[in-house]
Amino acid sequence: MKNKILYGAIIINSINNEIAWFVVDRKYRGMGIGEILLKKSLEDLDSKKDIFVQTFASDINEGFSARKLYEKYGFKDEKNSGKNPAGKPTVIMKLASQ
Repeated sequence: MKNKILYGAIIINSINNEIAWFVVDRKYRGMGIGEILLKKSLEDLDSKKDIFVQTFASDINEGFSARKLYEKYGFKDEKNSGKNPAGKPTVIMKLASQ
């Protein structure tokens, strides 16, 4: 069996109309993989309802690229969401319904 490479993954929750998990392997960031995954997930979620995602707060460097991508697609900070399991502050971002 040939080795398989997982460049990134995205999991959506269509019941809550949210992106539940989103990651791109560090080695493959900056190559457009995240944008492809995000665009596909937005096609599969209901744009007639608000779409949500939990991500790092704006002052957390690890989340800069993800936040920049979400903002490019119109997401805005909605509310603070406490700390993640690693102790990093997070926020809920919302893409308003269209």
